[in-house]
Amino acid sequence: MTYQECMLAILRDPEDDRPRRAMVDLLGPSDPVRAKFIQIQLDVAQRRRETKYSRVVSDDAGGSAYLEAHEDEWTRDIGFYMGETLPHRRTEFDRGFVRLCSMNPYLFLEQGEHVMNAIAPLRGISFFDDPDGDPFPMKELAASPLLSRLEEIRFTECWLTEKELLTFAESPNLQRALILDLRCLGKRPGLGVAEALAANPLTRKCLRIESHILSEELAAPGLRDIFGPIGEFYAGADQDLFLRAALVEMSPEGRDLERRYGYIPWLHQHNEGFYDPDAFYWVETGVLPRFVVGSPAEAPVPLGAGLNLREYPLITREEWTDRIP
Repeated sequence: MTYQECMLAILRDPEDDRPRRAMVDLLGPSDPVRAKFIQIQLDVAQRRRETKYSRVVSDDAGGSAYLEAHEDEWTRDIGFYMGETLPHRRTEFDRGFVRLCSMNPYLFLEQGEHVMNAIAPLRGISFFDDPDGDPFPMKELAASPLLSRLEEIRFTECWLTEKELLTFAESPNLQRALILDLRCLGKRPGLGVAEALAANPLTRKCLRIESHILSEELAAPGLRDIFGPIGEFYAGADQDLFLRAALVEMSPEGRDLERRYGYIPWLHQHNEGFYDPDAFYWVETGVLPRFVVGSPAEAPVPLGAGLNLREYPLITREEWTDRIP
């Protein structure tokens, strides 16, 4: 295979490792450093999946030294389609190639198809607000079939209204979506967003949805009035070390959503113990989502082993609140 044939095969089927390994063999004589990096990341991913290990063993195991030295070179082609300022030029690699990058939503709508068909096997986008001040094109984005190719979507650098988040939550183009980060700037969204995410079958199946209303840091001492997450969440130690580590039960609002819509993976912490680029792989192989015994899932199964699932004692929300000084 030629370089162009290998690259087209990777772009056509990002889940298939065979063209990536063919690229290693092809680049070996002419670009051994790039070939070595791809090989390292492929080997790490294979070991991670075979052992159900959720994170890279060490930074070096993921080829970080190679990436630190050559990232500018290896992201030159896609760099044209990212932001002009340094904070907006973020990329994440997996299995040797860029899997996620930052992008202006207008540019994504105009050039996203070209980028994913000819530049990089993207499975994730971190959107940021238009630097020229144009309003976020959420209606156009939610209607774009390009979203159907993304597994991870982030809005952490966007000023979005609750209405815009509702528009996104109702999108019919989130077939592959498994990880959503809705911790956008501005006003904290209300329960209506969680309702819309649960009502849409495409977002209901997500493994993790991060939002100020869905997941929140353990309230600081004295701040008992914080609403907190609607799903289960892990709590760390408070100042007096009364609570070292525990899983706090789901809220009544979360239980009500499941009563009306059925099992919702992103309300359960047991579905969060995975390495993000592997999310689709774990779903395709049936490892995730994990149904807790007694859940409203159609076929609940025991948790079992794998994915470094943390087993902390389950405590009630009242117990959690009482332990905050």
